[in-house]
Amino acid sequence: MPENNEFNHSLNFDVLENINIPKIDEEKITSSKPSEDGDEKPEFEIKEVESIEDFTDDGDDDGNDDENNASADDSVGDNNDNNNEDPVKQIAQWQSELGILDFEEEEYTKAEDKEEFFKQKFFDKVKKTADESLHPVIRELNEKFREGVPLDELIASKSNEIRFESIDDETLTKDEKLQEHLVSEMLRSNDWSEEEIKDEIETYKDANKLEMRAKSALKKLIEYEKNTQKELTIKAQKENEVREAQYNKSLKEIQDKIYNSETFIEGVTMKKEDKEKLFFSVTKRDKDGLTLLEKKLIEKPELQFAFAQFVLQLEGKFDAIKNSIKSDTVKKVKENVNTYKDKDNNKKTKLDLSVARDAINRSKRTY
Repeated sequence: MPENNEFNHSLNFDVLENINIPKIDEEKITSSKPSEDGDEKPEFEIKEVESIEDFTDDGDDDGNDDENNASADDSVGDNNDNNNEDPVKQIAQWQSELGILDFEEEEYTKAEDKEEFFKQKFFDKVKKTADESLHPVIRELNEKFREGVPLDELIASKSNEIRFESIDDETLTKDEKLQEHLVSEMLRSNDWSEEEIKDEIETYKDANKLEMRAKSALKKLIEYEKNTQKELTIKAQKENEVREAQYNKSLKEIQDKIYNSETFIEGVTMKKEDKEKLFFSVTKRDKDGLTLLEKKLIEKPELQFAFAQFVLQLEGKFDAIKNSIKSDTVKKVKENVNTYKDKDNNKKTKLDLSVARDAINRSKRTY
């Protein structure tokens, strides 16, 4: 450093002559191959290529590129398979894994309407989850009510059962009024009259057997209410079976009527697939309880009036429609003919036959 911290701005290139630069071996630069005696491998090898395709086609020495290409092809194939798979099925399986719905592939494969099957499974899971969250008693009442058991009778019987089961021996022993009530209820359920019940209770009191009879009556009353609920359930099941049999009978009659008929509209033929479509459109109901025919009538209310007019005005006769169309057509033709007027009202309409005779006589003379 110059003295007094002064910086000399002039550049002196003489110092460069004193620098020793080592000589570089040109063979090491031009050749990337290791020497035969050396064990070290070069990190990479520089190769000359004529085109970009040659560069992209070359793989590494270990064949990793081939493996990567194979794995890439497999990955593409998997993606194509996933893309071709049913999206509704994928969603259903995913939700089944999360516990959102109960999904079985066999049921899904057999289902005609996949989306409707998926929605129904979702609704069933929601209903099941809701039922499981209810109190056991409410859940039992709900299940039997769905089976057709009258709710008012079911609630009354279940309430009596719960009330009787809540009475313990200690309470029963201390309460004589309760003992009389239980004995009275038991005798009343066996069609005893009020006078007979009163005399029987006095007999038990005199014999010091009222408490014993009350405990026996309590067990019988609990069993009586349980049997009542069973009878209500059995009755509802039988009524359901009768209704189902009647429904299947009506369904069979409709099916036979449609499939055994050539047509219901003269001039319009029905093929087998037309009959099947007609049958299902008037019988099969969706989750809202509507048939395809009912949905069409809701979408186009004017069709309801057309049907009503056909039945009430024409009494459901197709011949009446044809006759009505013919009558209207003839009427319109007559109106058009009667309303036609000749533009020249002064034109003579009579034919002069003398002119015709004269022309004939002249033609004879020429021959």
